[in-house]
Amino acid sequence: AAAAEADEKEAVSAELEKCAAREAALETSLAETRVLLRAAEADCLSFRAAAETAAARAEREKRESDLALDAAVEASLVDKRRADALELEIERAEKEKSKEEELMAHETRVAALEAETAASAAAYGAF
Repeated sequence: AAAAEADEKEAVSAELEKCAAREAALETSLAETRVLLRAAEADCLSFRAAAETAAARAEREKRESDLALDAAVEASLVDKRRADALELEIERAEKEKSKEEELMAHETRVAALEAETAASAAAYGAF
């Protein structure tokens, strides 16, 4: 009976050692898993920060692009108004030139008529 009891104690003791070894292995595995989890969490935070930075940069570039587009449209409108004003100025100058030419033509005709009249008067006076 004593031998059986000693064998049983030895078997229980061996089983306890196996359980202790399994528990130690599980604790080690759990610690390694926690380290991996923390590394994954840090990677996730780093990725999130990079994504937020990229989104902020994209938003800033979009605003800058929108402002540049607005400025280009405004400059185009200013150029169009300038071109329209120059076109009106050209038309006005052409009308003014035409009026001046017409006035000069009238003055030339008047001078020619006056010369003709003077010539006629001189010829009539000669009779």
